[in-house]
Amino acid sequence: MKRLPPVLLFDLDDTLLVFGSGKEDVWREVGLGFAPQLGLDLDPLLGSIQTAADAFWSAPETKDLGRLDMLGSRRTIVTRALAALGCDRADIGEAYADAYTWAREERVAPLPGAIETLETLRSRGHRLGLVTNGGSLFQRRKIHRYDLEGFFEDIRIEGEQGIGKPHAAAYERALAAFGVGPEDAWMVGDNVTADIAGAQAAGLRAVWVDSREEGLGEDAPAAPDRIVRAVRELID
Repeated sequence: MKRLPPVLLFDLDDTLLVFGSGKEDVWREVGLGFAPQLGLDLDPLLGSIQTAADAFWSAPETKDLGRLDMLGSRRTIVTRALAALGCDRADIGEAYADAYTWAREERVAPLPGAIETLETLRSRGHRLGLVTNGGSLFQRRKIHRYDLEGFFEDIRIEGEQGIGKPHAAAYERALAAFGVGPEDAWMVGDNVTADIAGAQAAGLRAVWVDSREEGLGEDAPAAPDRIVRAVRELID
């Protein structure tokens, strides 16, 4: 791998911390207690939630704003799923959505070698920044839970900045905080659109973390400058 630059910007979820994997299992596990209260069979309920979630996260008017309020977004998704099944128990649906949210949060944990990698990079003199999408509540909670603040010279959260990836300004503000140009920084993240295409459009090199080892699809919006399976490969 090409010598690492002075500044490295990191994504948070599914780059440093496990977040996205197993979400379907959590809906099922939590739903075992709520489906009987709703008078519904679990599998049709889960199918309706998946349909409502797909529609919510693909709609332009909700996909970006929705991630800034995950509690509210998941309540909306479950309420719509219940309405599609002819169930009007929105109160129980919201409790189900909240229980799912907190169960997901409890499963958040550092990816193998992530903390050690940050420690090593800092010890080698690299300046580290964090650029993450999402709302302040949950992102700050995760950062504080694993004492990540001390690793990063600059932390930028979409909900606090008013702008997120892949917008060029999200990267330009981070570079300005370090006082460097894009030639002196790389972005490291798991999202090909937000972390790779967005960073490259702002002039940075970008390292894609393919933690699920799925490989780039034919319709990938960008070609990463480097591909690793975990951030610890950065120090090999």
